[in-house]
Amino acid sequence: MTGSLAARAWADELTALDFDVIPVRPGSKLPLCKGFGTRPPAEQWLDAPTDANIGLRGGGALLSVFIDCDEKNSLGTIATVQRILAGLGLDPDGDYPFVRTASGIGRQVYIRATQPLAGQSKLLRPGVGAGELRYGQSAYVVGPGSVVDDHTYELLAGDPRQLPKLTLADLRLFADVGAAQAANAEQVLEAQTPAPGKTPHIPDKAWCILRGYSADERQDASAVEQSAIASLIGAGHDYASVLALFVAYPGAGHFQRLRRERGEGHARGWLERSFKNALAWSETHTSPGRAAAQAALAWAEAQPWPGRTGSSDRAVFLAHCHIAWRAGALEYAASERTLAELAGIAGRQTGRAATARLLANGLLLLVKASVGQLAAVYKLANLSILAGKDAKTGQLRTLPTSSPPPCVEVGKVRNCPDAFRYAGLGKAAYEVWEQLQATPGLEAAELARRTGRNKSTISRALQRMADLFDPYTGECLPLVKQEGKGWLALDPDLDDVARAVGTYGAGERQNVQHQAERWAYQYTLDRKRPASEVDT
Repeated sequence: MTGSLAARAWADELTALDFDVIPVRPGSKLPLCKGFGTRPPAEQWLDAPTDANIGLRGGGALLSVFIDCDEKNSLGTIATVQRILAGLGLDPDGDYPFVRTASGIGRQVYIRATQPLAGQSKLLRPGVGAGELRYGQSAYVVGPGSVVDDHTYELLAGDPRQLPKLTLADLRLFADVGAAQAANAEQVLEAQTPAPGKTPHIPDKAWCILRGYSADERQDASAVEQSAIASLIGAGHDYASVLALFVAYPGAGHFQRLRRERGEGHARGWLERSFKNALAWSETHTSPGRAAAQAALAWAEAQPWPGRTGSSDRAVFLAHCHIAWRAGALEYAASERTLAELAGIAGRQTGRAATARLLANGLLLLVKASVGQLAAVYKLANLSILAGKDAKTGQLRTLPTSSPPPCVEVGKVRNCPDAFRYAGLGKAAYEVWEQLQATPGLEAAELARRTGRNKSTISRALQRMADLFDPYTGECLPLVKQEGKGWLALDPDLDDVARAVGTYGAGERQNVQHQAERWAYQYTLDRKRPASEVDT
């Protein structure tokens, strides 16, 4: 049977099973019709060519969900997805449809949700790998029998007539997906849930424990994993995310041993109790490390950072403070990739140079240099040093600089929106916008004094934010407006702003790239380890 005939046969069979089957361009992955996510499938097939490929939309009557595993960009994604499914009691040899894509190395898993889900798709969690969870009607996968580049999508195992149903809590093991309704009883331990579209960072300490590299044989495995849970909570992970990581990785061995010896329910019960205890502790105790980080953050945000490198130095220092706060310790590990992501800067080299200047200026102390897969360990300077007053002016001392203002960029690190990345509005605009949110009515001269930027830089940032519009739709998207001599901050949709300036998704793309680099490095290390030590 040729590819086109096979695809049509699959289209008929899957339509009979209540899948939303849509036509896809022959030899392609692109949908045939505009509005494919809203138009009825039968209408889309009216004028479809006989050699059309097929696509399977998410949602619909079946509440279909597809796990698209991108093995090319993250080696091990397929194995991790199958380990998680096995932890849910699903055998990889037939309990769910398992499809090989035209690339030969990609895989798709077909399942069902027990309830409608919000949105269309979500990237897989970093601990799972690369790929997407697709579940909305505007998200689809190319179906079996379809041919792309002379290669066919093929069902390897399972039966589409028997799709396993997964609850919201189960699906959240793979991605940060939410229910379509605001309140839902199935959501598990929603405290510390990250903002939509934001994937929490995995701290280096927790990552090493999960991979089984830092477990001290003299210390109880349960205590080691408790410390990993506390570290993950500090980074903003919810219970579903922690569970996904513990299911996918061996950790210190306690959780996995409970699964083997006493069953899945007992292991999850221990993890849930441990998560609740760690969460309660984190909400009622402020560690010395966290207090020091909060003080350093407050100092750094209150100071102007003049000079040619002031913007990147400030952003990277705030990133160090943020990591220290999440770690809750006086000494913390910070990788170059994580610093770049938090600071919203494009290159690791920029962050590396900024960190070197911060070390030279005494704002940071290097405790341990990076070794292999372990990031460098730093310590923030004592606040009494940071807050030292100038003998002549009585003002808090500012960062030493060898070059005069103006400076191109300055910004904060708390989830810096894509709109304010370097290629977009820039971090000078971000700080101006946030200053106006905190203190409406400031004039350009006062904004320049507070930020350390040249007044002309501030004026350009204000004017661009005031005149911003979408070049494709013509929609006006101002972030500020002038009232008299002062300025007020507005609150447009920052995703729309990012699309207008061309930087939408930049942060997510950087995260995915860095995760792929981490996986590739991890794979290289695993290949060099003795076979007896490599995790199975």
